[in-house]
Amino acid sequence: MSGIHEEYRIAVNNNIPLHVYLKKCKESINTNESNPLIDDLVKDGISFYYFNNDRELIKRLKETTFTIAKDIMLSQLKKTKYPKTLCTNWHLKKITIKPWRLLLS
Repeated sequence: MSGIHEEYRIAVNNNIPLHVYLKKCKESINTNESNPLIDDLVKDGISFYYFNNDRELIKRLKETTFTIAKDIMLSQLKKTKYPKTLCTNWHLKKITIKPWRLLLS
């Protein structure tokens, strides 16, 4: 297992939200071999993006950073378990607003 793959596993095991950028290399383009890291990304449902060079990566980051962060945040909210009752110790009172009192203040 590569160091990058090991870091990926640590992040997943600690529930750290992820989006992965992978630089294309000539060796991987011409082979049909399975890549364990990519296999895990697909299995775990982690989004990833291939880029060819630094310029392409920077362009992609500028275009998608907000959207990716929003999607990660929303997916984390879906996983959150909220209590059925949020205000168990609060007592609610009926509040009546009389328009003529607002005019006097």
